[in-house]
Amino acid sequence: SVAMVQLALKLQFHQNGETHNSVDGMELVEKALQKSPDLPYVLRYAAKFYREAGDVEKAMELLKRGLEITPHSNFLHHQLGRCYRVKFDQLTKFPAQGPRNAALQQKAQLMKLCKYHFQKATENRPYTSVKLHLDLADTYSLNGEHCKAKEVYSHLLTLEDIRPENKQAICLQAGLFELNHMKSESNAITHF
Repeated sequence: SVAMVQLALKLQFHQNGETHNSVDGMELVEKALQKSPDLPYVLRYAAKFYREAGDVEKAMELLKRGLEITPHSNFLHHQLGRCYRVKFDQLTKFPAQGPRNAALQQKAQLMKLCKYHFQKATENRPYTSVKLHLDLADTYSLNGEHCKAKEVYSHLLTLEDIRPENKQAICLQAGLFELNHMKSESNAITHF
């Protein structure tokens, strides 16, 4: 079952690194979920498949089910945080109709849930997962918590013996943070 969902992810991401919705991949995921509906690895990769395919609600349903089985899974918390971030971004791009106050409350709730799951995911992973910590720092900066974001970026910038693409991602995101949130072009330049 795990191999089926991993193959589905490969099929989804098969042409030039672009995400495609594969009918074959969807069938594999559905079969894997029927065969092993409570296997954490199947749930996590199936959720990733659905999130990448744009079905965030289905992904969240699977991730929450996975967290019932393995409540301390860093991967599941990180993926659920990413789902809340997608929903936050969608609400920002396409504001909900209705009272303005309700939309603001919904955005605040999504940001709170996003932060909560990213923080849970980092509890037992002290800066070993660069992408996770970059997601957390970005969430802090979006929420106006610039001191917390700067703290995460500062620590990430001191990491040694990491892959070049991770170092590049850290420098880029830290530079963009300095430029766009701290309004410091001179500090941003040092990272680019």
